[in-house]
Amino acid sequence: MKKIFLVTVVAAFTFSLTACGDSPEKLSDDAIELMIKCNEKKELSKEECKNQEKLLDERKAKMSKEDQKKAEEMTFAKILIEMKKAEDAKKAKKQKEKEEREKNK
Repeated sequence: MKKIFLVTVVAAFTFSLTACGDSPEKLSDDAIELMIKCNEKKELSKEECKNQEKLLDERKAKMSKEDQKKAEEMTFAKILIEMKKAEDAKKAKKQKEKEEREKNK
């Protein structure tokens, strides 16, 4: 009976620890959000941005090497997507301005 109880406790403890870690997806999303707040919208000061980056680095250091690599790849891919969105928005704005100028002629 004691053995069954001990095995159950160990299994429950093991599963409870694995569910507490950061996921690469969450870390990547947080990094992108921070990038937007710091670089594009300028919502945070430089000091706040540096502090947030340190926190992200600490979270990343707690992950396995495999998860770190996955988070980096996801972040890079999402940065490219965000840059493409910003570029498309600028092009659309320029096109709209061009059409307005042609209308006013």
